[in-house]
This record gives sequence, C-alpha cells and structure tokens, in this order.
Amino acid sequence: MNNSLDRLRLQLPTYSDDRARHRVTDHLAKAHFSIYGLAWPSKAPRRADYFSYFYNLGCVFDHLVSAMLALNRQWRAHEKRILEQLGHLQLAPADVATRMQSLIRHEGENRDMGVGASNIRRLFADVAEISAGEFPGIDVPTDWD
Repeated sequence: MNNSLDRLRLQLPTYSDDRARHRVTDHLAKAHFSIYGLAWPSKAPRRADYFSYFYNLGCVFDHLVSAMLALNRQWRAHEKRILEQLGHLQLAPADVATRMQSLIRHEGENRDMGVGASNIRRLFADVAEISAGEFPGIDVPTDWD
C-alpha cells in the first residue's frame, strides 16, 4: 500500500447486512423508476430523443452499479474503473461489465433504443433475481405495467 487512498479505504466501515439490504432495495427501486423513462424515447426512435434516452440510461446504470456493489458489500471505486470493478464481483449477472459497456456506448444491437431498453430491463431483472436470492423477502419491483 503505497498511496494514501489505499490507507483511507482500509478505514471505511464494513457493510452490515442491514446497510446492504437497504441500499439494494433503494437503488433497485430507483433503477426501476428510471427504466420507465427509457420507455417513450425507445418506442419513438424517429424522434431521436437521445438526450432523454441517455440521461435515463445513465440513471439506471448508476443505480444498478450501486445495487450490485451493495450486494457484494463493496464501496464504489473511481468511476473510471467501475466496469473493471464490476467484472470482479461474485454476486452479479453473467458478463455484466460487457453488457453495461455495450449499453452505455450504444454498441451493436444496443444502437437501437428499443433493443437497448429491452436489454437494460433484462439486466435489471438479473440483478433483482440475485438480490432476491441474497435477501429473501426483499421488496423488488419487477413489473412494467
């Protein structure tokens, strides 16, 4: 440990189960709400409302990252390394870093806003399923009606 940041990280309190449960529940609810914001620009791509789409996608991304870190009792690293950090989580959907990178960069099939919105819903459902397994009885919204 050469730098002061590493020393400071060692002083952070460890995650309690109550803290993790609260943060997972809170961030999944916020991600679920933001996914609703993805619905209308993705259904009308001819309007090309990329600002709204990417704003809501960024919100979903941020909340899903926070939920997954809480599941793994980890604090957020520097944002430039968040995809790297996600790739090392034990409690996370398969290929989570690759999936999120493709969504944020608007790559491949995710160039289509409708497909991207569908893929982010699928990623949300995967995180919600893992969360329910880790915290039985947790109240996670999963419907889109």
